[in-house]
Amino acid sequence: MIAFANAVEVLRMANLTSRQQLYTWSVCAVGGGSAQASNGLGVSGACAPEELDRCDAVFVCGGVEVQKAISDCLVEDLRRRAARGQTLGALCTGTHALAAAGVLDGYRCAVHWENLVALRESCPKVDFALEVFVIDRERITASGGIAPLHLMLHLVRSHHGNKLAMAISEQFIVDRVRDQSDQQKLPQPEFVGPGYEHLAEAAELIRAIALAKSPVEW
Repeated sequence: MIAFANAVEVLRMANLTSRQQLYTWSVCAVGGGSAQASNGLGVSGACAPEELDRCDAVFVCGGVEVQKAISDCLVEDLRRRAARGQTLGALCTGTHALAAAGVLDGYRCAVHWENLVALRESCPKVDFALEVFVIDRERITASGGIAPLHLMLHLVRSHHGNKLAMAISEQFIVDRVRDQSDQQKLPQPEFVGPGYEHLAEAAELIRAIALAKSPVEW
């Protein structure tokens, strides 16, 4: 929910601040109907997949246990969109779906640091990065949390200028818009509570892999 809301709210505020309908969006839930987040909140008014064909870009937003939501139907739909040249993106663990469909092969992409090691092992043709968000040609990915907010502010700035992006930032009390080159901050041992020591170990492993990572072969 946090990744989804951060992305959509930037677009809503762009329209409100500019007093123009600069952006429109539709929501499509896997399996049809409404989509429910792990916090119990739902998103209603979901559209049919074919309605997304008219969109400039289609983003997959994932949460916990995202693998259970990656159906054969979703994979085929993403492959069809890639074949027709539609821009595809992912928010948070939505990157899992794009990777499973093979539409990230040969691209750089962002993914939450918790998922980095597993995805690098299962998808060797994808160049997973530790950046907050990555735009590589027609693939747009954000790592998770509030990263989609910074991604969308970056897109608004590229579409409509820095003045509008900064006005949206002021409305959301965001004092710094992160850039594509910004890295995710991995948790430090002193900030990890009892029972979660494995997160610090995972962060150290990810940091070591990121530093030792060799260039992708195309």
